[in-house]
Amino acid sequence: MAFSTALLVYQLGWSNLYPTISFGLFLFLLLTFLYSFLVGCWFYKQKIIVYREVPHDKNILIIAAFIVLGFLLEFLYIRHVPLLSILAGKEYDYKTFGIKSFHVFLVTFSSFYSVYVFHVFLSTRKRKYIIIYLLMLTMPLLIYNRGMFLLILSSSLFVYLFSIRKLRFKFIVIGVFLILTLFYLFGLTGNIRVSHQAGRTENITSSDIIFTIGDAKDSFRESLIPEEFFWAYLYISSPLANLQKTISKSNSVDLNFGRLLLFINSEILPDFVSKRISRFLGIEKINIKQITPALTVGTVYARSYVYLNWLGLVLMFSFTMVASFLYIILLRRKNVFFVTGIALLNTLIFFNIFSNMFSFTGMSFQLVYPLVFHFFRKKNTI
Repeated sequence: MAFSTALLVYQLGWSNLYPTISFGLFLFLLLTFLYSFLVGCWFYKQKIIVYREVPHDKNILIIAAFIVLGFLLEFLYIRHVPLLSILAGKEYDYKTFGIKSFHVFLVTFSSFYSVYVFHVFLSTRKRKYIIIYLLMLTMPLLIYNRGMFLLILSSSLFVYLFSIRKLRFKFIVIGVFLILTLFYLFGLTGNIRVSHQAGRTENITSSDIIFTIGDAKDSFRESLIPEEFFWAYLYISSPLANLQKTISKSNSVDLNFGRLLLFINSEILPDFVSKRISRFLGIEKINIKQITPALTVGTVYARSYVYLNWLGLVLMFSFTMVASFLYIILLRRKNVFFVTGIALLNTLIFFNIFSNMFSFTGMSFQLVYPLVFHFFRKKNTI
């Protein structure tokens, strides 16, 4: 479904930069769709994944308070609140925010726990939990981290979809409206961010910078579609464009054990491990082909192709299937964080349309919390 969405958005043709999707890539994606669908049907028939409610958790308020306190400490450490700085017209670089390693833990744990709190709210329908959830949802807004915000929202959506027996037409209409609103706001905040990075103090909501980056077609510029949606279009479909260009422009490689080891180090191992191995051995990460220097990602598959050509794509898809299956087995249905873990896994798989989220510690490390915290629970409390 994730790559189908990217393919459909790709067909809008709003950019002059996009190459035509080749038959080989389309066939590969089609085969992965078919295999995933068959495996999904088997999972459903065997009832391997089953939704269950979780009880009231008296420690949620305490843990949420520590999370908020952690962000307050970071605000004191950098001596400003990113969102307020941006609204005041000051420059802000998200890469420099936070207390190094502590920030990675705080962001990943906060995302995981926000999804769990939402699950508790759906299970108990107690108002205090939705208040806590909304409070925690403001943290990525305050640090101006759109990725973290979308991650929490998408995982929460998976929890909600998991909890209902069937989709109602009313829900679909409301869902489409909310998604379009989110895309609009995503584009608006993106315009503001790049305007500040460019040193612009006036007309900071204009889309002319992103139009230049993405080489927007005149037909889109002159259409009635809000220009802010161009951001969503680029984010969703440009990785697929980079993948296609990588396939079209990369040289064929000799398939040997050394290339396989490079592939494992770069694409399978988490980046906090692979970076240290690469630094120790003096290995430089291979770059993918890009339709423009500003758009750098190429789905979960692009770098795999550079290392091993089509074999790399097959191995990457196989690893995705095996890793997901093993995680579900380790998670166990009796785990109170089972639904949260499945929702985070769904989000990781969905975000693979952008880049390799298995190797990205900021995303994959969140899958560890449902496993670890299960062992710290006694009598349904943490």
